[in-house]
Amino acid sequence: MPETLKKFLPAKISSKDKFESKIFSVSAKILPEVLLILLSLLLVLPAAADTAAVSAAEPGMEIEIEQGEHFLTYQDEAPEAGQEEVYRPDQEEIPQTDQEGIPGPVEEDYFRGEVLEVESYTTQRGLNQTAEVKITSGPYAGNVVTIDNYYEEHNRFLDIILEEGMQVILVGFEQGGEMEFHLQDMARDRGLLWAGLLLGAALLIVGKIKGLKTIITLVITGVIIIRVMLPLLLEGYPPIPVATLSALIIITVILVIIGGFNAKTAAAILGTGSGVIAAGIMAYYVGNLANLTGLGTQEAQMLAVGQETLDITGLLYAGIIIGALGAITDVGMSVASSAFQIKKANPAIRFRELTAAAIEVGRDVMGTMANTLILAYVGGAIPFLLLLLQNQIHWLRIINMDFMASEILSGIAGTLGLVLAIPVTAAAAGFLLRK
Repeated sequence: MPETLKKFLPAKISSKDKFESKIFSVSAKILPEVLLILLSLLLVLPAAADTAAVSAAEPGMEIEIEQGEHFLTYQDEAPEAGQEEVYRPDQEEIPQTDQEGIPGPVEEDYFRGEVLEVESYTTQRGLNQTAEVKITSGPYAGNVVTIDNYYEEHNRFLDIILEEGMQVILVGFEQGGEMEFHLQDMARDRGLLWAGLLLGAALLIVGKIKGLKTIITLVITGVIIIRVMLPLLLEGYPPIPVATLSALIIITVILVIIGGFNAKTAAAILGTGSGVIAAGIMAYYVGNLANLTGLGTQEAQMLAVGQETLDITGLLYAGIIIGALGAITDVGMSVASSAFQIKKANPAIRFRELTAAAIEVGRDVMGTMANTLILAYVGGAIPFLLLLLQNQIHWLRIINMDFMASEILSGIAGTLGLVLAIPVTAAAAGFLLRK
């Protein structure tokens, strides 16, 4: 504990207040029922109607595709003299017609598979492989299909070398009344599942009941983002109000589950909410002042082409709000919890002293969390930063790139939000915990 806080504490800690204990006891009893109601409401919320945009590619067009994207033409560089031409099934034009003969998108599905046997032979470009793969999921589970795979060194689109026992993802589509299967990618979800289970076990072992509550909040946060926020954004609703409202709902649910129904949680909600709103406002006005478009990434550019009605710039600001949410929530809860503990240790402490003590704790947290937020944004941009360094691009050009300016604004806006959350949370805690 910082030295500056010791003066706010009495020599001896007083006993628990009976009324306060009764309130906590009642909250603990009704919390599971409230949580079940919240989960039920969130899980039954209807997802927005699925929206899909299919971009057609002209034959021969040079495009970047992943292995297995059969509905687009893959154009490779012309073979050198004396070099064999490698046949690729994904170069075939797949008929795309509906029942009336009008061209339409090909319906495709994805399946899990296990490689049973592999035959490989070397070519001038790399490896050609023919593999027997057993489908292990879906309606075709148990069937063994033959797939072709092509590996070329230094080709990031043909970089898979099949081995026996490897878990893969297959893409299947109907062709001439029969299903055809092609290699899509390596299966990676099992590794992610084990990582998630490890995280859950660590939370339960270290945090016990708090760890269980943390897992529940993670699930609820995912449900709100995937089933509520993203579908609304895809339908064209204003990104900033949608992201702000989603963030406030997430804040309220998380803090109530973790902290219970009390003044501490209320103070944390007020402080965190104000910090998130401040971050969004700053991002909006500074972004407009800096003429940010939100098109600094390839994903945003692809989305702008496929969904012309979306507000891409607004999506940038929405991303800043959601990205800053975690750090601001941590700061708000830390300050509110500190104020609560100080008040419990010294019930006679006055509003001004309690607020000053909570702000002092917030200053300690602020330094670490600000660096955490900035480093999180820098970590996501390391490949891009290395590319700029490698090509020795002038700093004036770098600082004015749309992507770079967006990342800098994200870090600044998020940091400003968590800084403003400290005094607001401290003042709210001092007011709500007063006698």
